[in-house]
Amino acid sequence: MCTGNLCNYHHNQKSPSMNKQYKIRTKTIYFPLHRSARVNEVFLGIKPSVEPLAKLPILRSIDIYKYMIDHVYYEHEIEHREFFYVLCLNRFNHTIGFIELSAGGTVSVTVDTKVLFQYALLCNATSIILSHNHPSGRKAPSGTDLGFTKQIKEGAKVFDMILLDHLIVTKDSYYSFADEGTL
Repeated sequence: MCTGNLCNYHHNQKSPSMNKQYKIRTKTIYFPLHRSARVNEVFLGIKPSVEPLAKLPILRSIDIYKYMIDHVYYEHEIEHREFFYVLCLNRFNHTIGFIELSAGGTVSVTVDTKVLFQYALLCNATSIILSHNHPSGRKAPSGTDLGFTKQIKEGAKVFDMILLDHLIVTKDSYYSFADEGTL
């Protein structure tokens, strides 16, 4: 802990993209030998602002689909344009939270892999579930969907996370990469 003129604290800067659940505190440290040199130290923590959305663990693809339809997707948007979400879970497969990573057009959505893992790490997730919708109503994954899922699965291993599933959601049904053996 710094005292005197050695530190300057900035409290309660909130991350707007995480529904103000994360408080970030930076500490500027001035080194006695080099008064002009400064280093920022970032502290991260979770302050839940709502009750967990699902008390029961998510174990099957139908559970994921129902959760996503009930809590995440807006019914009127599923057939309008593509949205990409990541669902973060703890080691008991209880939901920590979800984030809309990207909103695309009528035929595609672009996701930044670094941002996906940034949110998963900030949530302290041990596993993740990916989900995006196909406005066309076609459940089958594209070649891009298959390649991206493989990339995320490999990346998750680096962070000791597990990609449990990737769901393609349509208004009336879904495609589960885990159920179909394409994960």
